[in-house]
Amino acid sequence: MKEIIGNIWNIPCDAICIPTNGNVDGRGRAIMGAGLARQAADRFPDIKESFGLQMFEQPNLKVCIIHRFTHFDRRCVLLSFQTKSSWKDPSNIGLITESAEELVDAMNWEKFRTILLPHVGCGLGKLDWEEEVKPILSKILDNRFIAVSQK
Repeated sequence: MKEIIGNIWNIPCDAICIPTNGNVDGRGRAIMGAGLARQAADRFPDIKESFGLQMFEQPNLKVCIIHRFTHFDRRCVLLSFQTKSSWKDPSNIGLITESAEELVDAMNWEKFRTILLPHVGCGLGKLDWEEEVKPILSKILDNRFIAVSQK
């Protein structure tokens, strides 16, 4: 896994991972109220409904394509990357590990070359990147994956 500093929305790639939880609201829409998930929902207003439906149909799926769009004149996808079971809870390192393993399987199937992800679980999820998350992800994610920090 590589690491860079920058704005995840301004970097050419094949896929952007969006940290998510496993919750939908009373109307069946994915709860995407903060962080990068909120930014994605603001950019692509229809994803709450489509992602909510996917969570309903496949409740155990941690990683899935939630939107396809053009990014720097190339096809790109937004991917869910579940870090917590509920938006109210801190992120769970076990769930992040499962999501990372599922992500690798999905990317092998899709043949993507460049996959961006933020420091998953480390903002509102309250985990420490250097001490808790990075050591786990470094063992699972190869050089197709780029962790993007906004620092």
